[in-house]
Amino acid sequence: MAIYQFVFLNGSGASPALDLVDCDDDTAAIALASRGLADHATCVGVEIFASDRLVMRTTGIAAPRSD
Repeated sequence: MAIYQFVFLNGSGASPALDLVDCDDDTAAIALASRGLADHATCVGVEIFASDRLVMRTTGIAAPRSD
């Protein structure tokens, strides 16, 4: 397991939300960040870091909410 940092980005590129999560691997972190993007209504993108390594940067993709 590793600690991942999710930096959520709004439309102007600012970071109004930051989450730290423990995930098994990059694939699990990407899936969780995508779902988290749907929870942050003002955010349009997310950057995922493992320590200082950029895992992924995406905009406009969020998993549909199931509730």
